Amino acid sequence: MDKPFQFRLRTLLLTVVPVAAIALPVGHWIRRPPPPLPTRPVPVRGTVTLDGVPLDGASVGFVPIESVPLGDSGVTFRPGMAARAMTTDIAGKFKLEIPIMGLRPMPGCYPGSYAVVIAKWEMNDPPPGATLVTPERYDNVEMPCLTAEVTKYGPNIFIFNLTTP
Repeated sequence: MDKPFQFRLRTLLLTVVPVAAIALPVGHWIRRPPPPLPTRPVPVRGTVTLDGVPLDGASVGFVPIESVPLGDSGVTFRPGMAARAMTTDIAGKFKLEIPIMGLRPMPGCYPGSYAVVIAKWEMNDPPPGATLVTPERYDNVEMPCLTAEVTKYGPNIFIFNLTTP
């Protein structure tokens, strides 16, 4: 006659411990919510005029006034990390992009408060040298006279009417 099954501690350990070792981390992973995605840049565009005339060929920069948190990722978009438009077109229109070293620029700008700097330079004949066409006060990031509030839900369309003194 066969022996009845005897429950041993070794049998318990060989079945329960491996199952628990696998189930506990997997169960913790399933219940934990995924980390939130960082805030994404939002489209920012606008128009620049000088004394009512569209300003062609001006560079436009948005410099953060304070650190802008990028969601709960722990990363911040700090002052000095400017979003910029290469140049305004013939109608004075611009679209912002964030330059990323070695990569294609990312279109848009992160939500937050920005100092706006606008400058247009013309080359002198004969070189060297260039002349600032726009008034100097619009190209001063330490004491900006232009600011912009970029919001998450837009529309983030800005019109900057510059005037000469």
